[in-house]
Amino acid sequence: MNTNQITNETPLAFLTVGQFLELIKSEINCQTVIVPEKTKHLVYGLRGIRELLGVSNVTACKYK
Repeated sequence: MNTNQITNETPLAFLTVGQFLELIKSEINCQTVIVPEKTKHLVYGLRGIRELLGVSNVTACKYK
């Protein structure tokens, strides 16, 4: 069964894995997206927690 013979009425159960992948590749434009690496932002102490999260000293103590 070629992709030419596959119609909208063809059940997925009748497709082989190769046919299914070929169908997906033909329908979806595959583009590779490069995600930049996240840099770590470390904070220290209650002051760092307060500034990072924008909370009060009492709340920062609870989070610690």
